[in-house]
Amino acid sequence: MSNETKAGARSLGETLRLVGSSEAFTKRVVLWTLPISIFIAVAFDGNRFGTSRIGWALAGILAHGVATIVMLGMRLALLPKGPYSPRTTKTLLIFGIGAISRSLAVGQISVMLDLAEEQEFLYRAFAGALLGTLTLSVAALTAALIKEHAQTQIDLASEREALVTARDSAEQMVEQQRFEIFKIVRESIEPAVTEISQNLANASTQDSENVKTSATKISNLIDTKLRPLSASLHQEQKIEVPRVSALAKKPSLITPPKLLVLRNVVSPLAIYLVLVVPNTTGAFLYLGYASLPIVLLAYLPLAIILWAFVRLPIANKPIRSGRAFLLLSAVLAIAWTPALFIIRWLGYDVIDRLGLAPTATMGTMAVGLLLTYGVVVDNQRVSYESELREANQELNLELNRTSQLIWHVRQRAAQTLHGSVQASLTAANMRILGAREIDEDLLEKVRQDLVRATESLTNLDGPIIDLETSISDLIELWQGVCEVKVSIEDELLNSISANQVTSHCINEIVKESVTNAIRHGKARLVEISIQDLNDGSIRIEITNNGDASLLGSPGVGSQILDDITMNWSRESLGDEVRVTAQVALA
Repeated sequence: MSNETKAGARSLGETLRLVGSSEAFTKRVVLWTLPISIFIAVAFDGNRFGTSRIGWALAGILAHGVATIVMLGMRLALLPKGPYSPRTTKTLLIFGIGAISRSLAVGQISVMLDLAEEQEFLYRAFAGALLGTLTLSVAALTAALIKEHAQTQIDLASEREALVTARDSAEQMVEQQRFEIFKIVRESIEPAVTEISQNLANASTQDSENVKTSATKISNLIDTKLRPLSASLHQEQKIEVPRVSALAKKPSLITPPKLLVLRNVVSPLAIYLVLVVPNTTGAFLYLGYASLPIVLLAYLPLAIILWAFVRLPIANKPIRSGRAFLLLSAVLAIAWTPALFIIRWLGYDVIDRLGLAPTATMGTMAVGLLLTYGVVVDNQRVSYESELREANQELNLELNRTSQLIWHVRQRAAQTLHGSVQASLTAANMRILGAREIDEDLLEKVRQDLVRATESLTNLDGPIIDLETSISDLIELWQGVCEVKVSIEDELLNSISANQVTSHCINEIVKESVTNAIRHGKARLVEISIQDLNDGSIRIEITNNGDASLLGSPGVGSQILDDITMNWSRESLGDEVRVTAQVALA
């Protein structure tokens, strides 16, 4: 896995769906937001009123408990039990009410503990609705990202284990198919052929009844054993994805990768906009409705400084994660200071009077680092998902290779049994039944037929195919009926031709699709395109100008495509019908 990747930005809708996931009300969110609740109470209210910081910390803890109880009750009342699909609106509603209840609880507890003279319910409700909801949303988003990250890791590990299992079991599965076929032939068909051969070997022209009996046995062998076995070999064989033991990974805070490129993970605009919300709510008590434009103006230099920083050479090269976060912390601490001078220049001394400079510095650093960490987590998830797609593709290729090999073994055995073996036995049978009298010349020919059948039974691998010749024969076969055009690069054709399994599979796909287009769709033109997808697979595209309405329902041909392709489709495109199939290069 690459140590550094850049994730595509999520849409607002995708982000909100993550906020509304069932991760929003987990223990992680409750615990992560507790320090923030304490920090706001101590750093902001403690400085503002100049009373006991320990008292304010206690007020923050108690208020957080109240909010947790309120949100838990609403979650049980409004949302399903256990994991559920995103419920963004209800989640934000619960967050808003929970945040307001926390702020109101802080106001009431502060008066009860003699930390403040008034509850300031109106201001606290307004500030809590904005700042508290934002804090809970960011925590829920981070929890959902971490859960996604953990699930992606589980899926990746499972897929890799399944791939190893598939590779280890592929040869065994193919050999098992060969063994089963040869066992049936050896135990069922060979003895019958041998018995008939022995009877005829000792037969003479005087044993016409015995010869006729042999013909009956041949007919019985073909009807009761040879044809059923050949038909069964054409039946679909499912290749299941190897089962692996269930994996479990508890979501936890994720260690950043060894190297980071800050430009890929720092968002100046996001940091600027998120900082505006808490600072506006905090300033509203002193600046009124002017707080929003003043905060927007005061923090604008921060956005500009961060924008310039991420374009510096140092932010565009991989550096160790620890150093990257330390560097970003220093930049954030410096970048917010122009806001202090702008507020003074505008004639407001609230930051100096309340001693909020250290709090603002820490808050800016916390927001910037948390948002950056969230992007890092998402980047890692994207990297794992990329690896997961690759592993999934490799598994699909491996399963398709195994499917092709098994189909190839069964198909060639079926062709041999249905072709040369049955043809030789049928020839012997017809010679006997069609003869007016039994003579030595007839018996010798029948014996030779049986020898050919016996020899074929010892070699069920079937004929070797040359794909180029087979395609040329197909074009010639339909000449005058339908024009067949083929597009394939010579290098790819040579690569496929070197592999008998893939050659047989592609030949079957092409032959089946062309035949169907002409016989059922009355096509006059068929164009075949065979392309290398450069991922271990090949795409076969057969387009014809036949009538799609004349195509029959799925049958044997569709079953064969199910057996030997990774995926395939048939679709109507205006006046054309297109069959597309993807196969692994075995």
